[in-house]
Parts: sequence; C-alpha cells; structure tokens
Amino acid sequence: TKQTRVGSPAVGADGKLYVPAAPKLFVLTRDGKVSWSKGPNVSSSSACGQPPLPPCQGPTSNTNSGVGTSTDKGDMSGIITPAIMPDGTLFVGTSEGKIIALNTKTKTVLWKYSTKADPDKTSNYGTPSFPVVDKNGTVYIGSVDHAMYAVNKKGKLVWKYKTGGGISEAAPALGSDGTLYFTSDDGYLYAVGK
Repeated sequence: TKQTRVGSPAVGADGKLYVPAAPKLFVLTRDGKVSWSKGPNVSSSSACGQPPLPPCQGPTSNTNSGVGTSTDKGDMSGIITPAIMPDGTLFVGTSEGKIIALNTKTKTVLWKYSTKADPDKTSNYGTPSFPVVDKNGTVYIGSVDHAMYAVNKKGKLVWKYKTGGGISEAAPALGSDGTLYFTSDDGYLYAVGK
C-alpha cells in the first residue's frame, strides 16, 4: 500500500490547524492533538501513528495531490492547503474533482461541487490548485479539466474559465480589484476580472 500524503495546513480563527491528508481532513489543536477528523475510514497498521512512528498507510487510490478516479469514495480532502473564512467555513479540493465547503463549527458539509474529467485522460479527476476565497465567500479553484471555477458560498457556479491545459498545482491570487490571476499547464498566466 501507499502512504497517506499530508499537505500544508490552514490555520483557523479558532487557532486550530486544518490538515489535508488525502482522503481525510484532520483538525488539530495547537499542541498537536487530533480534535476531530472527517473522511472515509482508511486501513492502518498498529505500528503507525504520531512521530516517531511511521505514518499510517492509506488507500492506494489517493497517491497524489490532484488526480484521482471518478469513483466517489467519500474523500474529504486531497493534499492541497484548504482556504478558511473568518466565520469558520472551510473550502477544500479533492482528487475526485470535488470542491467541498465545510462548516468547521458543526463539522458538517455545507455543499459539494463536482468538476469534470481531464479531457485528455477521461479517467482522471482532480482539483490540484489551492483554493482561494474572496470576502463574499466565493471560492476559486482550478481543475484538471482545464478550467478555473468560481463557486459562490451557496455552492452555485458563478463562472468557469477554460484554458488550454489543466490548472497548475499552485495557488491563484486575488488582486485588490477582484481580478483573479492563475496559471495553466498550457504555459499561460491568466487574469480574469469581474
């Protein structure tokens, strides 16, 4: 089996760390204790856990940060750093091509939005770009389907911008005027205004 991969955490206004570890999301206190987690059960070995032990083993279908299969296994996270709003709403992308909004206070999923498959390899799904969120709660995240998505705080598509390649595994940037800057595997830098 493959090891579970862990991404960079986001820090909430509550001081907790929101750690993406495909296929789960772990929430840790400041002293490193697991407060709660959400996602599918994964197989583990009794000889794994907190350092200095080796990491636990996860499912073989979640082996990279942005690409997975179309089968919905209930993943709650890839390994890309989540975006979190001051009100505790967390946005995360999965290797199944989903954008998930989670209420961190009630630990419930608010909505899921599904992106499409990579047109060049239709068995691949994923959201490899880091999500960013604006002051209105619109989340921006890129997909392997060659598109950048803007999804509002209710989970409805605001716009989708197609490029000539999968969206790069990097963070888009929001300008002070609301312009979104992002890169694509087609080699271009895009600037999309409101």
